[in-house]
Amino acid sequence: MLLVFQIKQGKLTVGDYVALMSAIITIQSTLGSIGMNVGKIFEINLYVKNLFEFLQLKNPLQNKEKTLSFPESDFSKIEVKNLSFNYPNQNQTTLKNINFTIKRGERIAIVGENGAGKTTLTNCLLGLYIPSNGGIYFDNININNIKISSLRKNISAVFQDFVKYHYTIRENVGFGNLEDLHNNEKIYSGLHQVNLDSLINKFPLGIDAILGKEFKNGQDLSGGQWQRIAIARAFLSEAEILILDEPTSAIDPKAELEIFNCFQNLAQGKTAFMISHRLGPARLADKILVLKEGILVEQGTHEDLMKLNGEYTRMYNAQANMYKENEEDENANLVQIP
Repeated sequence: MLLVFQIKQGKLTVGDYVALMSAIITIQSTLGSIGMNVGKIFEINLYVKNLFEFLQLKNPLQNKEKTLSFPESDFSKIEVKNLSFNYPNQNQTTLKNINFTIKRGERIAIVGENGAGKTTLTNCLLGLYIPSNGGIYFDNININNIKISSLRKNISAVFQDFVKYHYTIRENVGFGNLEDLHNNEKIYSGLHQVNLDSLINKFPLGIDAILGKEFKNGQDLSGGQWQRIAIARAFLSEAEILILDEPTSAIDPKAELEIFNCFQNLAQGKTAFMISHRLGPARLADKILVLKEGILVEQGTHEDLMKLNGEYTRMYNAQANMYKENEEDENANLVQIP
């Protein structure tokens, strides 16, 4: 009202009024933003405190007892003895008294329904989790006594949530072994093993093409193709033991089987673990480990387990019927198309 009165008195022009009102609105908005940001600073400070507390925690995997190297040349078997695992602050045991022996060069499938303990067992084999009881032995050497660097060098894994590096194809594969980053022959060999070499050759820059839509002229891949890149990266590491965690559920069973076949090719002469809740690829394994509610209920070949008519047979028949019903539905839909 005061400004309006000033205009009537001729002391302010309409332009002056508009400029003053704009300035007042800007000041109000700025003061409001400052108040909100001060509140956010206090909120963020709580997270920063938690971050520093986390960084000060001791790594349980790093201890003075880890002085031995992985038995590379003499490695002949993996023994899991009475292994049990509990997650912190949980009463329920995730893995219960697991026992099995794997010979070098065998292909192993770890199967079971969701929540059976497959990924937990995998993390124990990788040395990421410390068993609550029992142990894992590589030629009688406890995994807890093997140096982390030596263990990482000899075990390579491709997880469900594998990383998509938005760099060149060369770098995506070469990160598996930086010494071979500029070795075109090895990188092309890895891509050939996963049946991606023909696709890569279509790109103008070949293995130096950048992956990801974020970049101009960047090449994007399907989910299955990204997973094959991750498998090629694991191949380049030249690890003695390879682990393939179950492909994402977004991949159909046919694509998953193709990925497992690629993994099988790369795992020739190596010890390979394949984890899946789908049992189709399990038939390719030398030995199948069947988990149920954290317990190893069955182990053997596909033929042996089918004869037992137990948990594996139940799961296998259930999935076979499901695939058959889906196929019949698809065929029925095709018939209805004019």
